[in-house]
Amino acid sequence: MGFLLRVHSVTLYDIVHSCEIHRALIVEPLLLEIKRSQLHWFGHVSRMPTKRLARQVLLTKPTGKQPSGHPRTR
Repeated sequence: MGFLLRVHSVTLYDIVHSCEIHRALIVEPLLLEIKRSQLHWFGHVSRMPTKRLARQVLLTKPTGKQPSGHPRTR
């Protein structure tokens, strides 16, 4: 938010809501940008051949049960 304040030439002493700054600078929410990046990566991996390790890991479904309790320490 500090970066956006400097870009919009606003100081902390000016009473401006953050939503107004976002609207003025046309900034997308961070979660939307993360989701877009994840979908971009998913599309990239889904077009890979099935023998590639990244595609195999993406399509793998876990089998069996996880052990209950805390992991054992040595």
